[in-house]
Amino acid sequence: MTQAIVYRKLPDVPHRQYVRRIIDSRHVLWHRDAAIALRMSTNDARTIAATLRTRSIGKAGMAITEPKGEYGFEPLEVTP
Repeated sequence: MTQAIVYRKLPDVPHRQYVRRIIDSRHVLWHRDAAIALRMSTNDARTIAATLRTRSIGKAGMAITEPKGEYGFEPLEVTP
């Protein structure tokens, strides 16, 4: 199984931030260290990154709940 981590890059922050923990599927704790980022399957990471991206731009009457920026995921190489 391939693992990945979710990141965001905000225009006014000089480094990437990584998802450290997800609380109640609505709140996300961020950290700048990729080594302690929450590891998840690639499919889950893709879904979470897309959700956060949607929350940052608003859609269909939804309020913007995340800051505007780049949201994505990085696949990790897992050694057996």
